[in-house]
Amino acid sequence: LTELCAVGGPELTIQALNENFDLGIEKYMLISMEGIAEIIDLLGGLDLDITEAERKALNKGLFDLSSRSGMEKLQESGEQVHLNGNQATAFARIRKIDSDWVRIRRQREVVQAAMEKLGQMPLDKMLAMVDELLPLVKTNIPEGQECYEAALDLVDAGCNIVFADSFGHEDYMIQAAKEFPDVQFCHSTGTKAHTEGLSNYHNAFASIYEGRYLAGVAAG
Repeated sequence: LTELCAVGGPELTIQALNENFDLGIEKYMLISMEGIAEIIDLLGGLDLDITEAERKALNKGLFDLSSRSGMEKLQESGEQVHLNGNQATAFARIRKIDSDWVRIRRQREVVQAAMEKLGQMPLDKMLAMVDELLPLVKTNIPEGQECYEAALDLVDAGCNIVFADSFGHEDYMIQAAKEFPDVQFCHSTGTKAHTEGLSNYHNAFASIYEGRYLAGVAAG
């Protein structure tokens, strides 16, 4: 399975999972290794328990994935060691010092720590990160009822914050926000948050006036 995405993309991975494990997966969210490192850096890094063997292994597997991290080697091991994006991604990729089961556990620890840190962020700071986070994520959710269904799936899975990134997703996110007032819904490129009057629905958009200013400067 670990090779399928590289060979045939997420579609082949989904096909293999469905055929071999009798599943019905249709939707996916794809984040590259570079994206994982960048997201962790945007969160301010992660605090993880690191053994000395893991410290040495992750330093050997360190790659310059995030422009925010640099290639600084991890200098300490122990409980709740602070890792930047490149270090945390290298930690999740360790494969030679133990078993594949332990490797999977490390990957879960990274994802869980990132989700917990995101959940602890103030909403205004989280919204400010949306424009930087969403370009790092690729999905196959079309601009239709599937968006609403995907939002429901995330709510059912226990998510308390749901993001959407396509302009055509907005009406379906609003529909979900009305149905689940205790869940926060954030939509990038949308325009209706200020008119809907929902306390749990938010828009994030680039500061377009800045781009227009630069275009004017360039044009003379």
